[in-house]
Amino acid sequence: MQTGIVAAEADDTAIFNWRRTQLTPPSDLPSNPLQRAKALFPLLDPVASPHWADYVTHRLAAEKRADENMPSEYDPAYLDDYSRMIYDGVAEALKGESLQDGEWKAIADGVSFVGRDISQVSEMRLGHADILTRIHSPIFPHAVDVHLFYSSHIGGFTSSLMYALGFRILATPAPPQGQYLPKHQEVDKMHTARGWKQFGWFFIDEHESEHSACPVVRADLQRVHEVLFGAADSGNGLGARVSLRATARLLLASVGIKYTIAMTDQEKSRGDDEQTGGMLRHLLGGEKPGISASHLRKICGIAPLKGDDMADLTKVQVTAPEDDFGDDYDDEDDDDDDYDDEDDEMDEGDFASRGVVVPDSSEM
Repeated sequence: MQTGIVAAEADDTAIFNWRRTQLTPPSDLPSNPLQRAKALFPLLDPVASPHWADYVTHRLAAEKRADENMPSEYDPAYLDDYSRMIYDGVAEALKGESLQDGEWKAIADGVSFVGRDISQVSEMRLGHADILTRIHSPIFPHAVDVHLFYSSHIGGFTSSLMYALGFRILATPAPPQGQYLPKHQEVDKMHTARGWKQFGWFFIDEHESEHSACPVVRADLQRVHEVLFGAADSGNGLGARVSLRATARLLLASVGIKYTIAMTDQEKSRGDDEQTGGMLRHLLGGEKPGISASHLRKICGIAPLKGDDMADLTKVQVTAPEDDFGDDYDDEDDDDDDYDDEDDEMDEGDFASRGVVVPDSSEM
């Protein structure tokens, strides 16, 4: 199997199209592992390494999984909803960088959608997602795995929202996983072993309090950047032309989170998460979301913007609910006749302030 990409638009202000396509591999693939990798994948001046044979083996395995999750024979317009979010997000993450046409395509083509477990409540609302992707370097026999767990439940007075995002750097090739293990971990305990690192997590507890942290630090992003693109001080090399901000956006986009990380107050006025939308539109709600644009600006070296949260968001944040509804039910001697339904009813604003939106009755 050979992997390639359709042509991208040269104008970096436009969203370019990328698509993995399967071609018949040549019958006489080179015996040299590096040359074989160059024949199979769109690489960019790859470096010499003893690991290219394993890179070829494991990337082909990842591509096979990706073909099942994001079929390459389909036009992008016919991708399923979640695959389309990854497709659009990756394209958006690379806009504005100092990249040539072929470089855009090589980076985008390296994103392989290797694992998915998704349940949709409705066309535009996601109930559960367990997503695993692998981003292959176009220069080195390296890769980065990215995992997103997301769960949302809305029903009467019992609503929940939780998510965890993590990543794993592979400085030497390894077989792709079909799912993140172990399953059924609490979100604040995910991505803490076997080489995984936490990017951010969030949950609402039974008392409607928010718990969150965004543990990723600048050194983490720099390491991901170097593994995928090379050093930032590489002169005119790829590492010098892909920003740390784009690296963060690519990690998020690879699992379907189309995120802005605004650089100006005007951009922020439209919302750092204005592009997320779709099925993950609730993901970045909450007073202190686990994926924080304020924190990402800080670690990417972007000046803080008006209203940015200046707390140390790598530490656990706990935010109490705006209203305490429990007091209305604590006194068993309360006269039912004095109970005021209108005063105690949760409205959409109460839920929305904590990152959960009450659906229309048509969605129930």
